[in-house]
Amino acid sequence: MASKYDPLSKHLESLDVSAWQTNFREIERILGFSLRPSARNHRSWWHNNIIGHPQAHAWMDIGWKTTDVDMSAETLVFRRVSMSAPGTSTAEANRVPESVSQENTPMNPPPKSGVLTDQSEMLFDIHHLMQGLSQARPIFHSEADLQHALAWYIHELMPDRKVRLEYPFPVSDKELYLDIWFQTEKVAIELKFPTRNLEFEWDSERFFLREHGAQPPRRYDFLKDVQRVEQMIMDGAAKAGYAILLTNHPHYWNPPSRQDIIDAAFRIHEGRRVAGELMWSGRAGAETKRGREELIDITGSYDLHWRDYSRLGGSNNQQFRYLAVAVQ
Repeated sequence: MASKYDPLSKHLESLDVSAWQTNFREIERILGFSLRPSARNHRSWWHNNIIGHPQAHAWMDIGWKTTDVDMSAETLVFRRVSMSAPGTSTAEANRVPESVSQENTPMNPPPKSGVLTDQSEMLFDIHHLMQGLSQARPIFHSEADLQHALAWYIHELMPDRKVRLEYPFPVSDKELYLDIWFQTEKVAIELKFPTRNLEFEWDSERFFLREHGAQPPRRYDFLKDVQRVEQMIMDGAAKAGYAILLTNHPHYWNPPSRQDIIDAAFRIHEGRRVAGELMWSGRAGAETKRGREELIDITGSYDLHWRDYSRLGGSNNQQFRYLAVAVQ
């Protein structure tokens, strides 16, 4: 499949040397476009890791690796690590057999409790967890209530895990307060709970959910959570994480009825794929963008699929669905 980074691959293949010292500007010249902001803000953009990093294919698939990355000077060195046999692609020559590759090791089916085996990169099956939680708590008072309920539910299933709420965490020179943080496993969970007006009684407890409205900023905030968890993983602070949005508002999971909308880039409806740089439409007003002016840069690629959480009755605002993005 063609990639916008193919010119870099072709340039490396044309070199008759074992190492090539270069800089970001020269790479941009070869590619014919400017590098994404994350290439200058995060050293991990240059890591030799193809999971969630399509740019790494440009050098790793042809037998090269990056070294000596100097972010301040914007320089690095590409080093050749192998040569393929005639008639065999370098990617094939470097491929690790499935029988010994940890990445290709099949995982055991997750038990009904929602806990995956330790062989898994992701330590939890979030969908089993959400299904179990929905039976115990089909509705919540607030985002904080959801946060505490999910953390407590996981704690009951896995009492040996160290779980922290609102954990302060530095990410890219900024302090981020994680909703849920599993210290030993280094798994982060960010939660959002935008709602429509709903008054409901469940298990002799009254719930009064308010209308949050203004979906565009809240969609932005959710995708910002995805970017933040990505940054934690790229910085080496976390191994994996989830961004989860639970709502009773169909406008989040339904596709827009028209295309000329101010938050088209931030839509999170069913079936959409989210990737790359996301920014507001030029028609978005200053009040809508207040505190959310920066573009969002998603390094990975995520197909969005909504799942049912609970149905309290026949009205539209009595159905809850959730979107969980697994970030690795």
